[in-house]
Amino acid sequence: MAHTTDKSHRRHEDEYRYVRESQRRAADVLWLGLLAALAMLLGLWAWQWSSGRLAEAPSVPMLAPDETFSKLHGIKVNDVDIEGLVVSAVDDLQSSLLSIKDEATAKAAMPALSRAASRFDQLTGLLSQMTPETRNSLAYSIASIRPKLNTLFDQAVGLPGVGPVIQPTVDAIRSKIDTLATV
Repeated sequence: MAHTTDKSHRRHEDEYRYVRESQRRAADVLWLGLLAALAMLLGLWAWQWSSGRLAEAPSVPMLAPDETFSKLHGIKVNDVDIEGLVVSAVDDLQSSLLSIKDEATAKAAMPALSRAASRFDQLTGLLSQMTPETRNSLAYSIASIRPKLNTLFDQAVGLPGVGPVIQPTVDAIRSKIDTLATV
């Protein structure tokens, strides 16, 4: 009888060890799974963060209207303040281009882009009424900011889904800026 009890006791100990070992392995696997999930979440977060940063239009220093357009200060054509019109056109253009991050923000920026285009239209329409000195001052001012504006145009149009939304307006504004810069 003692022999059966020893076998039964040993069998019970083996089962107990097996259950404990299985529980320990399950806990190890659980920790490993949790660590893998955490690593994957961190990787996804890092990827999202870096891809979001790359998709944003890089920061371009704001144009300095006081310095850039100082030669236009006080100049009026048909009661239109040329400096004010240029500054508002450039400010609308720059702020709208910098606000574009994706297709939805491009659509939201269209009213400001259209306002800027309208102001550049107005400036182009006033060219024939400007003195040669005013035209030269305007051309100099626009030419000095054109590279920064072209950078903003290229960055905004290059964002995924943005080009088809803003490209026609951007092309029209570029054409007007080219005209104003070369008068």
